[in-house]
Amino acid sequence: MNPDGYILVYNPISNEGHLDSWHVLFVDMLRQAGWRVIAVSTDPRALRAKLLAKGLEPSDALVVFEAKQHHATQASMMRQAWQALNTGYDKVRYQGRPKTLTQHGHRLGILFAHRVVGIVHSAYRRFRLGRQALPSSDEAQPRTESVLQPAQFAAAVNEVLTHYPGQVSHVLNMYIDAYRIDEEAWRDVDFIESTPWSAVCITPGAEPVEAYYQKPNYRGTCFLDELVCNHYQQTLPDRHFEYMPDIADVDLPATRTALTQQIIAQAAGRKIVFLGGSIGKQKNLARWYDVIRRLDPQAWYFVQIGRINRNNLTPADQRALDSLVVDHPANLFVYPDYLPDERHFNDVMAASDIIFAVYRDFTRSSNMLSKAAYFKKPILVSAAYLMGERVSRYKIGLAVEEDSVDSICDGLAQLSAIPDLVDHFEAYRQDFNLDVARQRLSRFIQAGLAS
Repeated sequence: MNPDGYILVYNPISNEGHLDSWHVLFVDMLRQAGWRVIAVSTDPRALRAKLLAKGLEPSDALVVFEAKQHHATQASMMRQAWQALNTGYDKVRYQGRPKTLTQHGHRLGILFAHRVVGIVHSAYRRFRLGRQALPSSDEAQPRTESVLQPAQFAAAVNEVLTHYPGQVSHVLNMYIDAYRIDEEAWRDVDFIESTPWSAVCITPGAEPVEAYYQKPNYRGTCFLDELVCNHYQQTLPDRHFEYMPDIADVDLPATRTALTQQIIAQAAGRKIVFLGGSIGKQKNLARWYDVIRRLDPQAWYFVQIGRINRNNLTPADQRALDSLVVDHPANLFVYPDYLPDERHFNDVMAASDIIFAVYRDFTRSSNMLSKAAYFKKPILVSAAYLMGERVSRYKIGLAVEEDSVDSICDGLAQLSAIPDLVDHFEAYRQDFNLDVARQRLSRFIQAGLAS
């Protein structure tokens, strides 16, 4: 191992909203701390563009490396096609009624295609489920469509090690909680060099039961929760755990985007309430739409931005979402996809008045808190978990009952009355910022090299 070599920063998930922005932030922090970096992504072109937007040009000290994607199976190709069509379907279904003949024609085409592909997709899934009853070598290992395979991670790292032999000091996996955790999945996962590695875990379990903790070269994990970090350190004292403040990309575009201008024009002076990110069951859609229908449409305007995860909605959420097709509130704007540039996402947030983050059963942190503090927007969260504790401690918003429409509506009305909000935002930014995160990340890497 070369202690002065590269830090390999591996992002296993590309083009998934703020996950890409975190990859860039970590690369930026490591470079500012003086580390040489190899940034590995399945979409290097998009990564280069994001790095350049941060003023980071590829060089000998910053290498962008493509992780070649494995041969797509029929199942993965079908999932990708179905996801792409679902996104187009959501855009025509949940963005209100079309106003022109061309828009009507486009909408009918998307709806027809979605219906046809949906039939094919359902038939294919039934066919696959039927085949799974028969033993075969292809089905010998347990697998799931919702998690990543550790072997793919090792293959990507080994490809880098082949191109840069003896030059990589440490490997950092950005999203270790996206992988399978069982022993069988990790048993034969090894690098071709004895390179130490560590990871960032966004959604940790209660106990460190993951099989990668048994790998001899695994050094430890970064968490976004101090209490989890302390518990894991006590449980596994031979590993190193670091608390990382939940940072956020807060860059804005040079000029206001067309999307933001459209939202401001449609809001027409009403108070803008923003809900953004991956739209799954934790976003609490059923209560979100209940609140929209309860409050005065002449005073409030609601904005929802993010791809809808259909496989991760509760029945109540799905019913509430479907109700938009029949009765779409005039004071609700829906963009059911990721915005390709985090700055555009930030631009909409910065133009809003309130950040809505009353998530359901959401135990971890969210970078919405940092964005709210940096853009000086009061945030409404659930009182039940970590976000509620942080908002109450720093007084940057209010914590309410996540399943109570009355509590949420009252909270929205009371946010503007919080005293000294500007001072509270500044206090939050003092503890959650890139300088603090950079120091902790550098210390974490150093500990991995020293152990």
